[in-house]
Amino acid sequence: MDRPISSTNTVHVETKVERMSLSQKIIKYYPHYLIVIPALFIILILKVIPALNGLKLSFSHYNIFSGSSWDGVVNYKALFQDASFKHAMIYTFLYKSAYLVLTGFIAFGAALALSKIKSATWRSWITTGLLVPYVLPSVLVGFGVLVLFGPVASVDSDATATRFVLLLTEAIKTCGIPIIVALAAIASKHASAELQLNREALGFWRMSGLPALRAIAALSLIQLAVMGTTDLELVYSLLNTTSIGESWRTVDYYIFRNGLMFIQVGLASAAWVIQLLIQFGLAAAAYFIVRGKFIQDLFRPSEAAAQQLSRHSGISGILVGAVSVILILGVLFYVFIYPFLHAKGSYPIGAEIPELSPVHMALFICIYGAAIWLNMLMTVTLAYPLTVRRLPGGLLYRLFLIAVMCLGTGSFHEFGIFSQLGLTNTLFPHFLLGVTNIVGVFIIKSIFNSKYGHLKAQAEQEGKGEFITFFTLFIPKIWKPLLALSALHFITLWNSIIPSIIYSFNPLYSSPMARFYGLINLDAGELNPAVMQTGAILSLIPLALLILFRKWLTSEVLLSGMLKK
Repeated sequence: MDRPISSTNTVHVETKVERMSLSQKIIKYYPHYLIVIPALFIILILKVIPALNGLKLSFSHYNIFSGSSWDGVVNYKALFQDASFKHAMIYTFLYKSAYLVLTGFIAFGAALALSKIKSATWRSWITTGLLVPYVLPSVLVGFGVLVLFGPVASVDSDATATRFVLLLTEAIKTCGIPIIVALAAIASKHASAELQLNREALGFWRMSGLPALRAIAALSLIQLAVMGTTDLELVYSLLNTTSIGESWRTVDYYIFRNGLMFIQVGLASAAWVIQLLIQFGLAAAAYFIVRGKFIQDLFRPSEAAAQQLSRHSGISGILVGAVSVILILGVLFYVFIYPFLHAKGSYPIGAEIPELSPVHMALFICIYGAAIWLNMLMTVTLAYPLTVRRLPGGLLYRLFLIAVMCLGTGSFHEFGIFSQLGLTNTLFPHFLLGVTNIVGVFIIKSIFNSKYGHLKAQAEQEGKGEFITFFTLFIPKIWKPLLALSALHFITLWNSIIPSIIYSFNPLYSSPMARFYGLINLDAGELNPAVMQTGAILSLIPLALLILFRKWLTSEVLLSGMLKK
C-alpha cells in the first residue's frame, strides 16, 4: 500500500523548491525539458508548421496554378461580410449549447435514477451498455437513422423537427459518458460519507444531487474546448452533403466546403483562424476554471467508490434501468443481428469501391496500432512535466498544449503540407493523424496528480531523481488508464472517415469505415443486407474493445471521449 507523505513534509518540500533560484529549478527539473523534445518535434512538424501555414494563407490570395500572394486582411473582411459564415457561427454555438443542455438534463436524471439501483454489478453493466452507442461509428449510426426514418435533410429541409433529429441522435450517442461521470461523483460522495459515518444525515441532495450537478457542470466546461466544432461525420452520414441547406452549415462544414471543395483557401483559412482563436480562449478559460473549482469533481484522490449507493432499489432506478436495458439490447439487435436475418444480398450495382477483406482490415489495424503505440509514448512524455507544480515555463507549456489540442485536423493547410510531401493517396496520413492526439496528456496528468501527487512529493523529499521517479512511480501508476485511453483513441481512428475523404482520392487507400461510407452513399439510405452486414462486422472491433477495457474505462478516462475533434 502506498505510504502517504505527511503534511509537514509536504510543506518542507514546497518551501525548499520555492527558495531555489530560476537556474536551480531548471537544473533540478532538467529531465522534464529533455523528455519532451521528441514529442514536441513531432508536434512541430505535423501540427505547428501546418498551422503557421494556415495563418499565412489567411492573409494570402491563393491560386491553384500560380500559388499564393500577400493579400492583407482582405480575407477577414470578406469573411465577416459573408452572411453564410455569420450564420454558421450562430448555428454552431446554438447547436452546441442545446446539445450541452440536453445531455446535461439526460445525464442528471439518469444518474440520479441509476444510483437507486442496489446492485453495483447491474449498475456497472448498464453503464457499460450506455457506452455502446458512443463506440459505434457515427456513419453507422447515421445510416441506421436513415434506414429507420428515411432521409432527414435535402436542399429545402430546414424544419425545426429535422434539426432535432440530428441533435437527439448525437445526444443519445454520447450521453453515456456524462451519465457515468455523474454516477462516479455520486459514488465518491457516498464513499466519503461512509468513512465519516454521516451518510444519512447529509440527505439525498447533498449525497447525490449536488455531486452529480457539479460533475456535469465541470464536464460541460471541459467541452468548451470543442464548442466551435460538431461531429462532422454524423452530419455527413445523416444529411445529404451535396445539398445541405443554409441552416445546416456549421463552422466545420463552412471551412471544409470553402477550403477543400471550392478552393477558396484564403476565406477558409481565415475562418479556421477565427475558430481556433475562439476555441483556444474558451479551452484555456475552461482549463483554469475546472482546475481551480471543479478538479475534485472529475478527478478524485481515491479509487474508493460506494458499492451500494442505495439500500433498496427505487422505482426510478428500476424504471430507468429497464428502459436502458431495452434500448441497449435494441441497438445491439438492430446493428449486429437484424442485418443477418436477411438474405446475404450484394453491394449496390455500379459500386467501384473495392470490397472489404480481412487483409485490408488487418492492414489498418496495424496502421492504427502503430499510431497508438507512438501516441502512448508521446502522451507519457508530455504529461510527466505537468506533474511538477513549479516547473519554470510550466504555464506557457500548458497553454501551448491547449493550443495544439484546439488545432484539430483535416484543414486545407494540413492537406497542403501532406500534398507537398507526397503523402496524399498513401497510407501515411492514417498513421500520422493518429499520432498527434494530445487530449490524453491532460487526462493522465490529472489522474496522477489527484491520486499520486503526494508520492511524487515524497520521492522529491527522499532525493530520488526525476528519471528514476518517471520509471518507478509515474509509469507504474498510469499504465492502466493509459491503455484505456489508447483503446478509446483506437476506436476513434477506426470509426473515422474524414482522413480518407480528404487525403485518399483512391479507394484503395481509404480506411474500412470510409469504404463502408461509400457503400452507404451508393445505397441512398435503403436497407441493403450486404451493406448493413459490412457495418456490423466493422463495428465488432469497437464493441470488443469496450467489453475488454470496460473496467479500466473510468469516468476520468472517458472525459477524453467528449473532446474528440
